[in-house]
Amino acid sequence: MALAQAIQPSAQEKPVVIGLYGVSSSRKTTLLNQLKRTLKDEDFMFYEGSQVIDEVTPGGLAQFKGWSRERQITSRKAAIDSIRTACIQNKKAAIVSGHFSFFEDDGKVGSPVITRDDLVTYTHILYLNVPTEILIERRAHDSTRDRPSISTKGLHKWQEMEISQLRPLCLEYGILFMCVALGPDSQSRVANLLHEIRLATASIWSVPKPVSYTHLTLPTSDLV
Repeated sequence: MALAQAIQPSAQEKPVVIGLYGVSSSRKTTLLNQLKRTLKDEDFMFYEGSQVIDEVTPGGLAQFKGWSRERQITSRKAAIDSIRTACIQNKKAAIVSGHFSFFEDDGKVGSPVITRDDLVTYTHILYLNVPTEILIERRAHDSTRDRPSISTKGLHKWQEMEISQLRPLCLEYGILFMCVALGPDSQSRVANLLHEIRLATASIWSVPKPVSYTHLTLPTSDLV
């Protein structure tokens, strides 16, 4: 075997890539930044999905938003591929905040934006299952973003739709899916969970199927 072939990452090599998902105002980015300060850099890399898309797209995120869905998929693929490659090269796990779908200005939930490339790459997805009344309160007090108006009922339906569609997709693609109910000490508990995931997969670089985490210390009441 040639040296170049010997050092080339295998096409089947699958590092640990953990998605943080949840509807708008579930504070995925806030949690990601908290985890950056808590978890060890030598074990994890941290990515805000939209920021990676901005970096790999000519003209950035502003240009991306004006593209057709088909063309956007090209940038989404480049973004998740760059994360996977970085994980392989650095022998680290990645934590990525992402969007399953968006609530459109016309008052409807748009089609899922998660792609097959995302699903092939992820090994775990943590869904932040925040109570709708908290989401409504956060949206009402968030002056930093111009968000479409949505009722409590509509927000609940959006959240339920994402969970109900993510579960079978994760099963189909061999992704360990956990719906996490957040509380006052959620940041430390999620950090412990991610640390346990990293420990459980430390000796397994390729992850052919979900690993059982029945030993995790996260209370079962937080997994729904």
